[in-house]
Amino acid sequence: MRSADAVTIFRVLLVFAIAYLIYLKFDAAIVVALILVAFLLDEVDGYLALGHKTNFLKYLAVEARGKHVYSKDDVSKLPKYGSALDIAGDRITEYTFWILFTYLDVVPLFILFIVVIRNSLSDAFTHVSGKTFHNMNSGFGKIAYSHLARGAIGASKAVTFAYLALVYISHWPVSIGYVLVAYVITFFLLRGAAEIYEATRK
Repeated sequence: MRSADAVTIFRVLLVFAIAYLIYLKFDAAIVVALILVAFLLDEVDGYLALGHKTNFLKYLAVEARGKHVYSKDDVSKLPKYGSALDIAGDRITEYTFWILFTYLDVVPLFILFIVVIRNSLSDAFTHVSGKTFHNMNSGFGKIAYSHLARGAIGASKAVTFAYLALVYISHWPVSIGYVLVAYVITFFLLRGAAEIYEATRK
């Protein structure tokens, strides 16, 4: 098993453990730290998949600026199951947190419906068209799926889920949580629209 895939599997198991700790109202600081670690591991598996072409901190810095630390040839050499496993890990992470916070009455049910419908549509269209964020052609798609945009949505999800955990465990103001959720869902829908647009354009 590749080290990147092992990290993905560990990340998913960690997310399940975090969800259970949130449900138990475990120590808030530890829970928040673990959520941030889980999302950082998403960057770690990407780094490992690309074969250590630079040190990890430099990799993060370059990614944060929306640049590339690899070529299209590097991406084409990656096994397809690896990217599929990474996407599955991302989906499981998202669904686990959204389902948990819906079940705990921290976020309204319609948010979960939006997430499921958006992912179902975009995944179906991109699967049929063979489009990924690596081969977006339109300006809309390139902006929505730039490395800067992907990093921004990943960071915003980490912050949002961490804050929602604090809402449930430590009774922090839920109104701020709603603002964060609104931001994440808006960004989420824009990227979904970009996927569908790319998949349907001639």
